[in-house]
Amino acid sequence: MTVTWDTVSVCMFLRILATTAFLSSCVAGCFSTGHSTKAALTVPKTVREPANIPPEVVPYYRNYVLALEAKGFAVGPTDNSRALSLWLAFNSNPYNMNLSVSLLYEGKPVLTGSATNLGLLTVAARAPTMDYLADKSLAKFRAELEGFVTHVQIVSDAP
Repeated sequence: MTVTWDTVSVCMFLRILATTAFLSSCVAGCFSTGHSTKAALTVPKTVREPANIPPEVVPYYRNYVLALEAKGFAVGPTDNSRALSLWLAFNSNPYNMNLSVSLLYEGKPVLTGSATNLGLLTVAARAPTMDYLADKSLAKFRAELEGFVTHVQIVSDAP
């Protein structure tokens, strides 16, 4: 009996292999971090939307906005100099792929959530790596946001 592989079978096998390799690399090479200030702040309701969103992060952007809205913020354009700013960064280096989200106050980070995947296998399993980074950075962002809002007074958008 001879075994023949059609194109679909080969593609499925390679996809399963890449996903398995990715998940194996996560055991040793994936981590996430977060930080938020404990200082009391008074900030306007509207958080300044990012000027640039890395293309790789666009599919996940709405999740960060929803997290902020759930805590009483709005995300959009604002000219208020005291407004928080939402900032997203993505490092696509296959040896150190990282997705970070931050809230900035007067140009300084007051809340961060990030996730990093170390290792070359991020090239073979890019889609699952991006999903992982987005999920983990969002989880850290939400966790930090929980404590952050206890120190923040949200006021109207009038300057």
